[in-house]
Amino acid sequence: MNIRFDFYTPTEIGDILGKRLRTQQLSLNLTQAALAEKAGIGVSTVARIESGQGGTLDNVI
Repeated sequence: MNIRFDFYTPTEIGDILGKRLRTQQLSLNLTQAALAEKAGIGVSTVARIESGQGGTLDNVI
């Protein structure tokens, strides 16, 4: 899937990336806690990113 991000707002990009993160997390059979530990961020940050409610670009990267 090739998505062109130049046509999206920052909020829409956050939503897309959050959905992709959630999909990958589930496909790898990881809990949010396990994903957070691997990424070096808090569980609440993972939850916010997945729900499209925030997280800095640094956290997403």
